[in-house]
Amino acid sequence: MLKGSAPAFTAALLALAACSAHAGQNAGATARLYWMTSTTAVSPDRNSTAISVNCLVTLKGVRSLLAVDARISINGFSPSGGSPPDGVPQAWQAQSGGPADQFFWLYAGGSYSSNFIWPNLFHSSPVLPSTITIGSYNYGLSGSAACMTPGGTALIWLMAAGRSGVHRDPAVEYDLMQWRFDLDSSVLQGDAYDPNPSGVCIKPNWLASCGTPGHGNVMAIEDSTGVWDYVPCAGGYQWLSWENTSAYSVSPVASCLGLTPTTPMTWGRIRRLYR
Repeated sequence: MLKGSAPAFTAALLALAACSAHAGQNAGATARLYWMTSTTAVSPDRNSTAISVNCLVTLKGVRSLLAVDARISINGFSPSGGSPPDGVPQAWQAQSGGPADQFFWLYAGGSYSSNFIWPNLFHSSPVLPSTITIGSYNYGLSGSAACMTPGGTALIWLMAAGRSGVHRDPAVEYDLMQWRFDLDSSVLQGDAYDPNPSGVCIKPNWLASCGTPGHGNVMAIEDSTGVWDYVPCAGGYQWLSWENTSAYSVSPVASCLGLTPTTPMTWGRIRRLYR
């Protein structure tokens, strides 16, 4: 695992991602969000109350891969069911230098192995050549980047690109990314040992820039010809929640999908760089 920045790559990928998507080779693909129960299994449940949570994001129906841009929004539940939400609790504030920084890990492709639960999107044969992958956790940004995390939301952002495109089997489900939070610090507001654990909702939310109409609950995939597709989440796999209990006055689906969306402007603080 490496740390650093790649501004030229970032600018190029953002420029591509900001372009209007057309029906490319990955039209019809879908994304899925899961809670992992072990290194070899996922849960069908949308809500978790685990002390250590592992989220796995997958893609299925991909035919051609050159680049991918995935943006995951984390929102705090409002006990009143209102909007905007109450903000992300300390236990989930994993931005660089944040209170939960040391309790958060992000992995491209699910892990460093060729296969995790499903085949690794980037490392499966044929391997995406010269892959550069950048992952970022953003929260509480200010100034010109404030629109990345409005209303107390957080943003997990993963971008990856290769030197040239590769074929993928559309019948196969691939691991795109995995991230983990340990919620057992015993000292952070809202963690598993808090007398009142603070619930959160996790869902994809894709926008190109501040003031630009977004595409919502999708991932962006670029095929080998340079065409981007906005890939929706499969039904029933659009969101996850933690500690989504009867304390909240609205249903889990409504409270997750109805929360204030993240509106990223540009690539914010770069957190981790993977190869």
